[in-house]
Amino acid sequence: MGKIRRRQVTETVFTFSAYDLDGSVTEAIEWLENIGNEHGGEARLDFDGYDCTEYSIDVTRDETDAELNRRQKAHDRMLEAQAQRETAQEARDMETYQRIKAKIEGGDG
Repeated sequence: MGKIRRRQVTETVFTFSAYDLDGSVTEAIEWLENIGNEHGGEARLDFDGYDCTEYSIDVTRDETDAELNRRQKAHDRMLEAQAQRETAQEARDMETYQRIKAKIEGGDG
């Protein structure tokens, strides 16, 4: 079956409430810098779009071999199932064609 490409995976590594930022601006900046240092400079600050009181730190990483293999197997199963459905549909179509052909050639129409 076709080989799939490795993906970039975004995962949440830390969540917190807006209330965790309560205090001085300097303290909030230091706190966020510490989180950024712990999780890398590419970590993203994301917020709950509903009421903006819940935040998360998200990082993007390469998909692991296990994740890729699991996704490849699922992809292969999907392609196999699709091929089986197409083969079954072709058989039904051929059966319908043969039945119609027999009626036309037999003059039952």
